[in-house]
Order: sequence, then C-alpha cells, then structure tokens
Amino acid sequence: MVDKDGRPVLDSDGNQKIGYLEKTCPKLTRRDHGSWYYSVELPPGPDGKRLPRAKQGGYRTKKDAATQAEKVWKLAEGGVDVLSNETVADHLHRWFAKRVDLKKSTRKGYEDYIDRIFIPYLGAIKLLSLRTRHIQAMFEKLWADNEVHAANHVKAHQALAAERAAHAAWKDSMERPRPKELRQAWEDAKAALKEARAQPWM
Repeated sequence: MVDKDGRPVLDSDGNQKIGYLEKTCPKLTRRDHGSWYYSVELPPGPDGKRLPRAKQGGYRTKKDAATQAEKVWKLAEGGVDVLSNETVADHLHRWFAKRVDLKKSTRKGYEDYIDRIFIPYLGAIKLLSLRTRHIQAMFEKLWADNEVHAANHVKAHQALAAERAAHAAWKDSMERPRPKELRQAWEDAKAALKEARAQPWM
C-alpha cells in the first residue's frame, strides 16, 4: 500500500503493508470462489500520475497472494510495467527481434524452439502470470508428445520398408503382364506410407 503521496505505508515491523480484496472482493458471493486475491496500489508513473491498482487472484493461500503482491510492488518500483498485457509470445518475439548479435545457425535454433515449443505451449499466457506450474506442464506435455512421436517414427520406417518390399515384388515379377494383386499390394503400401508420414514424428 502507498499513501496519497505515493510513499509506501509500512507496518510495525517496517514492511510495506499489502492491500487485500477480502470482503470487498466482487466474487466473494460465488460458492466456487475460495482463492486469495491481492490488490496493490502502485507507485506513481514517471509523470507523477497515480496508476490503476494491480490486482490478481487464484492464489491458494493468503501467504501466496502476499508473496506475489510483494514481487509485483518491487517490480513496479523498479520500473517494470506490471499492468502490461504482454503475453509470453509477445515477449519472445520482442526479445528475439533484438538479438541481432546471434550467429545464423544459433538464430535458426532459437527461432525453431520459440515457434515449435515455447509459443504453442506458453505463448497465450500473460508474461506476468507465468508460473513454474506452466513450465512444468509444458515439459510434461513435451515428454508425452515425444513418446508418441517416437512410436510414429518407428511406424513410418516400418511403412517405408513395407512399401519398398511391395514395389520390389511387383517390379521383379517374371509374369507378364505383372499380377494385378502385386500392383494393388504396392498401391496399398504407398497409401499406408503416406498416412504414416502424415503423423507427427519430428
């Protein structure tokens, strides 16, 4: 909390007081509403004008909310725009655009990770709302996807071997005209290979 002049309001221990929504929370009457919210009056902006309060909910305990409120205050005091709606995708794109010092190969690798991993899993999350649990969920999904991709990779190689064998059987046949069943077996193998390669395995 801050006073009308923008100075932090301290408690008896010298720590800045944290404002909570508590009974003033607009969702308090909802039966399924039981998480903690914080509401922090931010330091004035560079022009001296008072900023809107920073509010965030979804915390399991009062301590969790207080801890995050303190982080938000410190970020704001350090000049960070804690009211920004910038997403992880926005931030990564902005960060990557400034990395003109990267070698071509390194840049390509970074771009691949950003586009193929971080943005699909985390891109829509607001940067200020990003938590460890989001990162953990991303890795859990990646591990699960990797198992599926590995299985699809094996199936694609098996389908390729089957297609080559079917083609060889048709091509090497001594009968003329070549048997229709061998041609059909090859066509079926080609269709199976196309379907296998269409599955994610990279």
